[in-house]
Amino acid sequence: PYLSEVGDGLASDLIVVEWLEYLVSEVGIRGASEAIEYYERIDWLTEEAVAQLESHLGTFESGKREPLTVDHHRQSLKYIDQLSGSDDDTRRPDSVGGGERPC
Repeated sequence: PYLSEVGDGLASDLIVVEWLEYLVSEVGIRGASEAIEYYERIDWLTEEAVAQLESHLGTFESGKREPLTVDHHRQSLKYIDQLSGSDDDTRRPDSVGGGERPC
């Protein structure tokens, strides 16, 4: 997995809040939760990272409910990359399929 756990500290907290705010504002709490679970299934996140992220979701108010798109996944991978502290170009978000297509 790209992210095995969410690190401690202010920087990680800020990235998590920014990422979850983005997801919730775009696809709502349920959609954000579905995205996080999907990222576990495709091995972007471990079960531990998912549990940490899910625990933060309860602090948000529901946003709009739109379908997830490739662009949402691309943006999420950017946040995951920031949280993991990796500079690995092989998994850059621009290498994920493009467009506003629903997933």
